[in-house]
Amino acid sequence: MFQLKTWVDKDGELTPKGRKLSQVLVCAYLLCLVLLCWTPQYGLVEGVETPGIQHFGRVVVLLTPFNSLTNFYQLDSLKEIVFVLGQNVTNIFLLSPLILGLLALYPRFRSWKKVLLATFVMSLS
Repeated sequence: MFQLKTWVDKDGELTPKGRKLSQVLVCAYLLCLVLLCWTPQYGLVEGVETPGIQHFGRVVVLLTPFNSLTNFYQLDSLKEIVFVLGQNVTNIFLLSPLILGLLALYPRFRSWKKVLLATFVMSLS
């Protein structure tokens, strides 16, 4: 039977076993993010392309910080606007498990300033 005290102590901190499991899960999630972000994705939505994307052969990059704001004027239809804004919202939810895992593993990371800085740096990469 699953017992929480195996993974977390009475103060809410990870036990050594919980820390090891969290490290494995964070690494696996990070690998999934890398594969999701840096492998080619063809034709996600027909007729919609995110503005500001540059193609270097097979490599597709988005080098503009705050791309949705700086290139919003290039969106012509409601479908494109909904798609690009939806990408931004899903990116927030995509990074949330990674941040929660890092917060569990590294107590010194548990301040609003550090979390906001880390998420901002992640969004630039």
